[in-house]
Amino acid sequence: MARWRTCTAACLALLLAVVLSACTAAQPGAEGKVPPTLSEAGRSASAFALTVDGVAAIDVLYAAPAGGQRPVDAMPYGTPRWAATLRLTVKPGTDTATAMVAARRVANHVSQWETGFGWAVELQECCTKAVSARVYESRPSEEAGILRAGTVRTFADARLLAAVDGVAGVSVGTAGQVAAGVDGYAHVPSVATALHEGGFANPVLKLPDGSAKFQTVELKTGSYSAGAGVLGLMERLGTNLPLESMAVLPVGNSGPESGGGRAPSNFLLEVSAGTMEEAQDLERAILAADLEYAAGDAAVRHYRIPYGEPVDSEYGEPRRDSLSGELRYATPLPATDDVPPAPERKPAAAVDDPLCGPGQLEWTAQQMPAPSMGFMGMSLFLSNVGTHPCSVNGYPALAFADADGDAIPVDLAHGFLEAGGNVVPSPVVIGPGGQALAPVQWRTNQVDGYSRLPSSMAVEAVSGTGFTAASELFITTNIIDGSEVRLSPWQPVEESPLP
Repeated sequence: MARWRTCTAACLALLLAVVLSACTAAQPGAEGKVPPTLSEAGRSASAFALTVDGVAAIDVLYAAPAGGQRPVDAMPYGTPRWAATLRLTVKPGTDTATAMVAARRVANHVSQWETGFGWAVELQECCTKAVSARVYESRPSEEAGILRAGTVRTFADARLLAAVDGVAGVSVGTAGQVAAGVDGYAHVPSVATALHEGGFANPVLKLPDGSAKFQTVELKTGSYSAGAGVLGLMERLGTNLPLESMAVLPVGNSGPESGGGRAPSNFLLEVSAGTMEEAQDLERAILAADLEYAAGDAAVRHYRIPYGEPVDSEYGEPRRDSLSGELRYATPLPATDDVPPAPERKPAAAVDDPLCGPGQLEWTAQQMPAPSMGFMGMSLFLSNVGTHPCSVNGYPALAFADADGDAIPVDLAHGFLEAGGNVVPSPVVIGPGGQALAPVQWRTNQVDGYSRLPSSMAVEAVSGTGFTAASELFITTNIIDGSEVRLSPWQPVEESPLP
């Protein structure tokens, strides 16, 4: 007997915001309120965002370190500092490329902050299903301002997943983590299969339980499929019997949970129940199933059914009583050592994208964390604010000017002066809203009141394509006439080692 009712987009919007949002509403901290510099930056970002094409509205949410000591759990990167989330609502009919460009432009604006606060940029759909994606966030405080970007696919993925039958809402994080609201257990197999085929590992599904709460289905199977047999069993259990939650979990002495370097090859079906009688009913249903196994499926060998209230145990932490045993298969499982490796997600095919021209590019510069060995430097981020992918290859060129607009001649060179800083040039494709990174370095110079220092900079992404318009340089430099400025080649932001 079906026990579930359809969840509205409004309630799932609230749910999914809690699951993946990196910031919560403002909380009292040591100062008792949002620091003025952060709230001022939030107002500035709001005003800027409303001028960007495709943005209908913006909400700024603040989070404070709890008690001034530990951060709130969902704060970006878990750093103990105040943080802000800029949640952009896109206008109806806005295409994904335009939405990603809007997020990129807001992220560029925010990345100029020198407040020491954490921040993130999210996109959410207007007026339809609950659809949201975190697309940019800051790195830890010691690398303040450096971006951590989701792939250009992030918002597109959220929209595609929302179109899957049975999905009432979806949220995607920068690392590709997914939380999906599902209308009922009947849709769990199809939604889980769609997530797996889309390359999303370890999704969290949320289902309404007939009240204001939700039940959770976690599929921590990595690159393996949970399998039609196990998913079908989960559907039957959730549809016909009372339970609290379900999960497929890795077990054994391999994989990330145990600290091993290999992907786990054995898994456990865990079904939580409220009472012993409910646990016994679940166990009878589990043992009555003859499951099918196919190559590429997770080898789910055992089950565990925790029930009741946690009680004190000799192991230190309270534990729940549980029933456990082996699952039954009509198709034999392979031996533990013979489980095939998890299939790898194939990379996207290379495309022949045109070179990036100055009209579709914006740049931002971030100060390197600290000078070292007599050097100073900056991280140069190049953003595609157009609506089509383009490519860069090789080294950028830079042109500096002082406060009067007069050029400051410098010598541009390729490769870093200190060991370990050199990267081989290779083509980098930048999708709409995406970015590339090129670290820049120069020797520390002695300056005085008569020194001409850079006030603005223009960037040529690819030799011969032309310079961007000169823009104000917000970072501190001591580049002077005749300085040697050394450049690294363009690198994908998601794969680049931070300088």
